[in-house]
Amino acid sequence: MSISSDFRQRFGISSETYWRELCLNLDYQERLYREALGCTNMTVVQNEGSYETGMKRRLRFEKKLDAPAAVRKLFGETVTLEEVSEWDAENRRWSYKMIAGGFGDRVEIKGSVRLDENETGVEQISTTHVTCKIFAVGPVVEHFVAKSSADGNTDKASFTRRYIDERNLR
Repeated sequence: MSISSDFRQRFGISSETYWRELCLNLDYQERLYREALGCTNMTVVQNEGSYETGMKRRLRFEKKLDAPAAVRKLFGETVTLEEVSEWDAENRRWSYKMIAGGFGDRVEIKGSVRLDENETGVEQISTTHVTCKIFAVGPVVEHFVAKSSADGNTDKASFTRRYIDERNLR
């Protein structure tokens, strides 16, 4: 089984500002992971390319799990995740895959982000797909990750609006 979710958020900035100052900006990403998503650290493993030509990025971070007992028993009290992502400059789309330490072959979390731009700013459309191939607890893990993604998207949107205001981005 798999769970797919779509999230939509509106921001009063241009698409170029969104991509350059938020999505591709490592300072924003580190603050986002630490402040909005509660990660204890973030390490840049790979960051190559440019806005104009496309980018590949790999970030590693740790996070304390606030999860059901079955999930904590499997993953522990903290989880190390890697975000392997790519900016497709031609199609103006960000895609990613999250790899859970020790379970990368049995837990698949992937998604993409694209924008619709209008006169008031952008609408961010993000899609997440979760699949867990672990006998008996797969559905529990999938539902936990899907709920965490929804909560995380709400937290990210609030943080992003504050960040945009702090930096007076447009």
